[in-house]
Amino acid sequence: MKITVVTNEESREPLFEEITRLKESLGMEGEIEVLSITKNKAWNFRNYLFAIEDEASDFLSIVKSAKESGAFDEILICDTVTVAKDLISLQSTSPYLITLDFLLGSVNTFYEDTSSLYQLLKLKFPKTEIVGFTNYESSDDEIIGNQAQKLISLFIRNGESVYDKFSFRVHATLANVFRDKIRLLLSRRRQDEMEIENEKLRDDISIPDADLPVSSGKDYLVGHSRSMRLLYKDLKELKYVESNVLILGESGSGKDPVARAIYEDSPRGKDSVCEYYEINCGEFSTDSNSVLSRLFGHVKGAYTGADDDKRGILEIADNGTIFFDEVGNIPIIAQEKLLTYLDDGEFYRWGNDEKKYKSDVRLIFATNGNPDTLINQGKLKFDFYQRINTFEIRIPSLSQRKDDIPILINYILNDKVTLKKHLGSEKIKFTVDEAALLFLKDHNYSGNVRQLKNVLIRAMAYARSNNDRITIVHATKAINVEGGGMAKPEDCKEVWSFLEKIEEIIRTNFLSYSKVDIQDIVPYFASTKTNKLNIARPYFSKYELIPRKACIKKLLEENSGEWPLIRAKKINLLAGEKGK
Repeated sequence: MKITVVTNEESREPLFEEITRLKESLGMEGEIEVLSITKNKAWNFRNYLFAIEDEASDFLSIVKSAKESGAFDEILICDTVTVAKDLISLQSTSPYLITLDFLLGSVNTFYEDTSSLYQLLKLKFPKTEIVGFTNYESSDDEIIGNQAQKLISLFIRNGESVYDKFSFRVHATLANVFRDKIRLLLSRRRQDEMEIENEKLRDDISIPDADLPVSSGKDYLVGHSRSMRLLYKDLKELKYVESNVLILGESGSGKDPVARAIYEDSPRGKDSVCEYYEINCGEFSTDSNSVLSRLFGHVKGAYTGADDDKRGILEIADNGTIFFDEVGNIPIIAQEKLLTYLDDGEFYRWGNDEKKYKSDVRLIFATNGNPDTLINQGKLKFDFYQRINTFEIRIPSLSQRKDDIPILINYILNDKVTLKKHLGSEKIKFTVDEAALLFLKDHNYSGNVRQLKNVLIRAMAYARSNNDRITIVHATKAINVEGGGMAKPEDCKEVWSFLEKIEEIIRTNFLSYSKVDIQDIVPYFASTKTNKLNIARPYFSKYELIPRKACIKKLLEENSGEWPLIRAKKINLLAGEKGK
């Protein structure tokens, strides 16, 4: 767990020495980084506790309780009102939880009133609960008692908790408080997501079928289901605008073709001279220099290896459209610079802050992640998300449009590019037995259209020896291949989200358990969209677990620190029974 203490420059050294001395008495191990506030730096933390406390012994108690709770990945501490206010303004992600000491300072110096700080915290982080700590023992103490009483009243009115500061020295007690607060936070988030989703569903239901387009006008956007017709309606509304667009959709659901359709139908579309560029942010290097260079260009000598001046994509694509897939993989420093570009259309080449360049580019972004989750993980800046989300397009998963599967199958079997690339000839004519078609339609494609396409490519290869006729045998074999073999990077991107979901289920429902069985997970896993709250374990194993086993093994081995609860609760995701 990463622990960071932020203070002013004068206090940094003595505070570090005091923490070092007190850590031994509390039996604490590990490094605690003590930093002075830097106002030109963006502070980005993920799944963190934000503690505002000025007594070293007290915030070390908070740290010990937080670690014991297992509810946080990081802890951020600051010790004065001034530092806290600066830090709040520079913070780009919302904390999981905030603790606030009602009284900072001492009688020998002066006490700082934290009521204004409380209001600022609620303004910046409106959905984060604040736990108040008061150390007053007597209401006769005018300095302490009055302020504490006012804040207690304020906390009670806002439905938040206040604790006696001396009681949290019992670490197990405070650890339980932290766990309960995080459960409540995650529950509220799910409720908010469901309310937003229900609101959209109500709006969608109110639109008569007759008012929905039957087609997008694009041969590569296939489907006649209501969910696809609603998508076509959204795309039609974007035809005459050039605003930023954020596309949300599960991995493999078709974000690339939707982005291309938005471009083609826009004033900058294919009938004009404006170019279209695709950037897969998932392929970005961990080296921020190369990412900044790719986006903004660089000048000679900007970093090691920058031997000549170079134009970036924003300069190259002037008057065109750029599609950024998997926006959560753009480094925060690049998001900050893109935010500036979105405001005025101007940028500097990396390594030169003197000469400004200007370009006019329409930007489309996409992600298969939940934006709120990405923001809380520190992967997406909140203000950047707000800026790119002028229009939001949601792509339905294949499970939401099962009636489209026969149409998609017919499209893929007759797609000349696919036939030529994978089977060597675009003239092959495949047919599908009715039993095979029903089997393919019934399968749960967690990888969406991309997975369906891969299954059909294998089935076509098997059917070549059967006069190009796909039978139930070919279809079954093509699907069962997914249960083993080598783990492909594109499949593992989706499984990463699967593991995040399992981790959240454990965090929300089984945090106090020492062991969790797959059977315990199953009832919480099914999507509330389909109201299947009690799916059977064989179904879960066959359709959710077994097809992912190779990627699960690869990810758990190579990213052991990403899902600590899956390991801590001894849940074996590589086990699983075959469906009955």
